[in-house]
Amino acid sequence: MSGDNEESAEKRKNQWFHLVSDVKSSYETPVKINQDANISVTEIGPSFSINLDVKDGRQAYFLCIEGHVEVNGEGVSDWLDPHDAAEIVGPISLTFQAEEEGAHLLVVENEGRGEDSRFRERGEDSASDSD
Repeated sequence: MSGDNEESAEKRKNQWFHLVSDVKSSYETPVKINQDANISVTEIGPSFSINLDVKDGRQAYFLCIEGHVEVNGEGVSDWLDPHDAAEIVGPISLTFQAEEEGAHLLVVENEGRGEDSRFRERGEDSASDSD
Protein backbone atom coordinates (compact mmCIF):
# COMPACT_ATOMS: atom_id res chain seq x y z
CA MET A 1 0.00 0.00 0.00
CA SER A 2 2.72 2.47 0.80
CA GLY A 3 4.68 1.54 -2.32
CA ASP A 4 7.78 -0.51 -2.86
CA ASN A 5 9.88 1.71 -5.12
CA GLU A 6 12.87 3.75 -3.89
CA GLU A 7 11.13 7.11 -4.36
CA SER A 8 8.20 6.02 -2.20
CA ALA A 9 10.54 4.61 0.45
CA GLU A 10 12.43 7.91 0.67
CA LYS A 11 9.21 9.92 1.05
CA ARG A 12 8.19 7.92 4.13
CA LYS A 13 11.61 7.48 5.75
CA ASN A 14 11.57 9.11 9.22
CA GLN A 15 8.64 11.35 8.24
CA TRP A 16 4.91 11.06 7.69
CA PHE A 17 4.09 10.48 4.01
CA HIS A 18 0.55 11.68 3.29
CA LEU A 19 -0.89 9.01 0.96
CA VAL A 20 -4.63 9.74 0.88
CA SER A 21 -6.73 12.88 1.35
CA ASP A 22 -10.22 14.25 0.69
CA VAL A 23 -10.90 15.58 -2.82
CA LYS A 24 -12.13 18.79 -1.13
CA SER A 25 -8.83 19.37 0.69
CA SER A 26 -5.87 21.37 -0.56
CA TYR A 27 -3.43 18.56 0.30
CA GLU A 28 -1.50 17.15 -2.64
CA THR A 29 -1.55 13.37 -2.22
CA PRO A 30 -1.16 10.40 -4.59
CA VAL A 31 -4.75 9.32 -3.85
CA LYS A 32 -7.88 11.46 -3.40
CA ILE A 33 -11.14 10.12 -1.94
CA ASN A 34 -14.67 11.45 -1.39
CA GLN A 35 -14.35 11.20 2.38
CA ASP A 36 -13.08 13.53 5.10
CA ALA A 37 -10.10 11.31 5.88
CA ASN A 38 -6.31 11.32 5.65
CA ILE A 39 -4.01 8.30 5.55
CA SER A 40 -0.31 8.64 6.26
CA VAL A 41 2.53 6.16 6.65
CA THR A 42 6.11 6.25 7.90
CA GLU A 43 9.06 3.94 8.35
CA ILE A 44 11.16 5.22 11.23
CA GLY A 45 14.69 4.07 11.80
CA PRO A 46 16.22 2.52 14.90
CA SER A 47 15.67 4.65 18.02
CA PHE A 48 14.12 7.41 15.86
CA SER A 49 11.03 9.25 17.08
CA ILE A 50 8.22 10.98 15.21
CA ASN A 51 5.35 13.19 16.40
CA LEU A 52 1.66 12.94 15.61
CA ASP A 53 -0.73 15.79 16.38
CA VAL A 54 -4.46 15.10 16.34
CA LYS A 55 -6.50 18.31 16.43
CA ASP A 56 -9.66 18.98 18.40
CA GLY A 57 -12.68 17.51 16.63
CA ARG A 58 -10.51 14.89 14.90
CA GLN A 59 -9.73 11.27 15.68
CA ALA A 60 -7.17 8.82 14.35
CA TYR A 61 -6.74 5.09 14.09
CA PHE A 62 -3.11 4.12 14.47
CA LEU A 63 -1.53 0.81 13.40
CA CYS A 64 1.96 -0.45 14.19
CA ILE A 65 2.61 -2.56 11.08
CA GLU A 66 6.13 -3.68 11.96
CA GLY A 67 8.53 -3.08 14.85
CA HIS A 68 7.90 -1.95 18.40
CA VAL A 69 7.18 1.66 19.39
CA GLU A 70 6.97 3.51 22.65
CA VAL A 71 4.09 6.00 22.71
CA ASN A 72 4.30 9.10 24.90
CA GLY A 73 2.12 12.17 25.30
CA GLU A 74 0.03 14.05 27.83
CA GLY A 75 -0.95 11.36 30.32
CA VAL A 76 0.00 8.61 27.87
CA SER A 77 2.86 6.13 28.08
CA ASP A 78 2.58 2.74 26.42
CA TRP A 79 4.17 0.26 24.01
CA LEU A 80 2.77 -1.00 20.73
CA ASP A 81 3.94 -4.20 19.08
CA PRO A 82 3.48 -5.40 15.48
CA HIS A 83 -0.21 -5.38 14.48
CA ASP A 84 -1.25 -3.44 17.60
CA ALA A 85 -3.71 -0.62 16.94
CA ALA A 86 -4.97 2.36 18.91
CA GLU A 87 -7.77 4.86 18.63
CA ILE A 88 -6.63 8.42 19.29
CA VAL A 89 -9.04 11.29 20.00
CA GLY A 90 -7.85 14.88 19.71
CA PRO A 91 -6.68 17.26 20.80
CA ILE A 92 -3.47 15.41 21.62
CA SER A 93 0.17 15.37 20.63
CA LEU A 94 1.97 12.02 20.75
CA THR A 95 5.55 10.90 20.16
CA PHE A 96 6.31 7.45 18.77
CA GLN A 97 9.82 6.12 19.33
CA ALA A 98 11.06 2.96 17.64
CA GLU A 99 13.27 0.32 19.20
CA GLU A 100 16.52 -0.90 17.61
CA GLU A 101 14.86 -2.47 14.54
CA GLY A 102 12.83 0.59 13.56
CA ALA A 103 9.09 0.57 12.85
CA HIS A 104 6.53 0.82 10.04
CA LEU A 105 3.49 2.88 11.11
CA LEU A 106 0.15 3.82 9.54
CA VAL A 107 -2.44 6.36 10.66
CA VAL A 108 -5.97 7.06 9.38
CA GLU A 109 -7.26 10.44 10.59
CA ASN A 110 -10.82 11.75 10.21
CA GLU A 111 -13.47 13.97 11.75
CA GLY A 112 -14.85 12.79 15.09
CA ARG A 113 -14.47 12.81 18.82
CA GLY A 114 -14.55 9.08 19.47
CA GLU A 115 -18.33 9.11 19.86
CA ASP A 116 -18.61 5.60 18.53
CA SER A 117 -15.60 4.28 20.43
CA ARG A 118 -16.34 1.27 22.56
CA PHE A 119 -13.41 2.27 24.77
CA ARG A 120 -14.34 5.86 25.58
CA GLU A 121 -15.44 6.95 29.03
CA ARG A 122 -19.22 7.29 29.19
CA GLY A 123 -20.87 10.35 30.75
CA GLU A 124 -23.80 10.25 33.16
CA ASP A 125 -26.25 10.78 30.30
CA SER A 126 -25.21 7.51 28.68
CA ALA A 127 -25.17 5.45 31.91
CA SER A 128 -28.69 4.26 31.20
CA ASP A 129 -27.53 2.81 27.86
CA SER A 130 -26.08 -0.20 29.66
CA ASP A 131 -29.28 -0.95 31.63
